[in-house]
Amino acid sequence: MRYLKGIILIILIAVAAWAQNRSGAMILGVRPNLVLVILIIAAALIDNLSFFIVLLMAGAAVLQNAFIFSWPTVVFLLIGFIAFFLTHRLPWQTAINIFFSIGVLVIVFYALIDLPFVVENILIVFQELFFDLLIGAVLYGLTSLFPQKLQNRYLSNP
Repeated sequence: MRYLKGIILIILIAVAAWAQNRSGAMILGVRPNLVLVILIIAAALIDNLSFFIVLLMAGAAVLQNAFIFSWPTVVFLLIGFIAFFLTHRLPWQTAINIFFSIGVLVIVFYALIDLPFVVENILIVFQELFFDLLIGAVLYGLTSLFPQKLQNRYLSNP
């Protein structure tokens, strides 16, 4: 039981990454960034940086189609690290920290990958942001089935 939450999170990240790579994961022509949203939520709920790095690397490994790191993968890892520290440093309640982080980090993620695309297709970016926030709300709501913080000897710092 001690590692159950950790195993569930790793499986959830892997399944989300797998689904995100499939064309069926599109909503109204937009592919939400499921893995990034899940990682931002996990970043806010997990205090153990080492375990979060495992989640982040699992997501990057499954999203990556080859054994080389591309620029989007590097940006994904960078945004993941920022999410961990941002969600812990923001002064608001956990839910507000999560939604603010999703909003800012999704836009920063795409701006760092391809700024001209963001500028030319701002409506598509905002559509994806809407779906990312909606998915984030649903997933964060589901965390109410668990304790407020996913803390036990495995997920929290000593």
